[in-house]
Amino acid sequence: MLQNTLNRLEDTVNRLETKVDALESRLDVLDHNSQARLYNSGIRSPDQNLEAIRTAVVGTQLGSHSHLPSSPLYQVSR
Repeated sequence: MLQNTLNRLEDTVNRLETKVDALESRLDVLDHNSQARLYNSGIRSPDQNLEAIRTAVVGTQLGSHSHLPSSPLYQVSR
């Protein structure tokens, strides 16, 4: 019984990690498209960098499965 519960929990964790990976990939695509729109619209020059503001935990890396940013906000730094 305990082994079955453990196996189900491991399956759930694996599915969640797969979903997190998929969401991170989508976020990367959205970020790339947003930066391209800013550049093409003239708002952002090529020498400016967009730095992510992590709203869940400051400095959390996208590869971390412990936290996802609650909303991907970006600021232009000069």
